[in-house]
Amino acid sequence: MKTKHLKVRRSELKFYLSRTEYECVKRVVAAMMTRDKNQKSEDGYFIRSLYFDDLSNRAITEKLAGVDRRDKYRLRIYEFDQDWVKLERKSKFDDYVSKDTGLISRRDAQALVDGDRSVLLDYDNPALTSIYADMARAHFRPVCVVDYIRDAYLLDFNNVRLTFDKHLRRNQQNFDLFDGDMVTQPIMRDEIVVLEIKYNHFLPEWIKTMLNLEVFQRSAISKYVMSRLPGDGWLFV
Repeated sequence: MKTKHLKVRRSELKFYLSRTEYECVKRVVAAMMTRDKNQKSEDGYFIRSLYFDDLSNRAITEKLAGVDRRDKYRLRIYEFDQDWVKLERKSKFDDYVSKDTGLISRRDAQALVDGDRSVLLDYDNPALTSIYADMARAHFRPVCVVDYIRDAYLLDFNNVRLTFDKHLRRNQQNFDLFDGDMVTQPIMRDEIVVLEIKYNHFLPEWIKTMLNLEVFQRSAISKYVMSRLPGDGWLFV
């Protein structure tokens, strides 16, 4: 089966905002940028990611150790009744991010969660073939689910994308990607919002000035790592 291979390379900056800061920045951004066309609600749209790691927990270990080059693997959905799923490998090097994405069926996503990686070989897609090789070599298995609401805005210049992620929650036992009744717990305090700024080549100075970025706390935030840490994730913010 042939599916579209999506590859994205760009820079990525992340910041913590308070809820008050978010509301202020959002007003400025909404006046200057275009809301993501996939976002039907003013509040944002739902994202659920199911992350995989190998038997040695390499993804979280390398992140905590500050390894420069590292990869994460995840399935992602936006609605519980959709019949397709994104499978992504997100590679990080300093502030630069590369993502390889392929779409697979709902049935094959469930098979992958259950440990059958061979379903990825049914697709004529170089990203899925490469991810299959990685997962088979290191014996990947599902480790956590992360839910959140994303408020997203776009600028048609250098592919600038600003997202505000809020209401981050997790589950470390239930890996049913399509379970709409899944019980989750907060990753961080609800008044904290994660701002992500993604762009190609360079971020225009006027955007930095407009957002007054120097006053915010920049951090190498990882929803995946916070979802795996013991206790309440916000304690590690």
